[in-house]
Amino acid sequence: MTKEAAARGYSRRLVLACLLHDASECYMSDVPRPLKQEMPRYREIEDHLLSVIYEKYLGSDLTAEEQRMMKQIDNDLLWYDLTNLLEEPQEGMHRSFTSRWTTRCGRLMRWNRSIWNYSNSIGRRAMREDKNENRWDKLLQIHTMGRDDSRSDLYRYPYEPTPYCVLERMANTGMIRKGNTLLDYGCGKGRVDFFLSAQTRCQSIGVEYDDRIYAKAMENKKAAASGARTEFVLESAENFPVPAEVDRVYFFNPFSLEILRKAMARLLESYYENPREIQLFFYYPFGCLYLVSDDGAGTGIFR
Repeated sequence: MTKEAAARGYSRRLVLACLLHDASECYMSDVPRPLKQEMPRYREIEDHLLSVIYEKYLGSDLTAEEQRMMKQIDNDLLWYDLTNLLEEPQEGMHRSFTSRWTTRCGRLMRWNRSIWNYSNSIGRRAMREDKNENRWDKLLQIHTMGRDDSRSDLYRYPYEPTPYCVLERMANTGMIRKGNTLLDYGCGKGRVDFFLSAQTRCQSIGVEYDDRIYAKAMENKKAAASGARTEFVLESAENFPVPAEVDRVYFFNPFSLEILRKAMARLLESYYENPREIQLFFYYPFGCLYLVSDDGAGTGIFR
């Protein structure tokens, strides 16, 4: 796309935008266009992440006209791939190209050859993941499965537990140990807290603003094998005073940038009162990330 945009004489800004248009895949992985149309939440997150990237490197998000021009290149290259690489002539007018650079590294060929197998594998993988979720819930003696968006809004996102496969990888990193205290913002029903407390022997504190979901976490605590090492607080993240012993913090993209900033301000207050190494763990991050350095340098903001 970048070479095609340059060959068409588009502005340097638009050429750079074409270079960055797949940058979100570094964070979210690539999804073929046909499947992406059936994933509205994925598209919503992708659009937001791309806006952040464009603002960082271009100074502002793309205008409607710039998006149209970039989309036209993408569609033209798609037409070329179908017509010339896969020998599937497309109805409509012939696409003419200014540049000889007319393929996208065989992406579409991979799509057409693997789309059927990929679609089938999604179902098989989902079944395996469901079994893994059930298995861990039973082992930990808790109930955390399911999604709840009945009280979600523009500032707080729906309850959705972190997949156990992600938590397994976290526990295996060695970054969370017996002597650590984990703070879990937007803890939901407590899955992260119960799992990591059981696997790493750390202490954990879960903060949840929804009283109904908080009640579920407290029910789980009564039966959970690692319940003695977990604590839950019914409080909004921005109002929760961070205890001095907290040195690990986990976020599963639980709320908006506005609330995240306030929560991070609370975390910084605790850090300055009791300087210590604090490690932050973000799962599906987007927006603005604050990083607390262990040398007292303060914060950095990355968009």
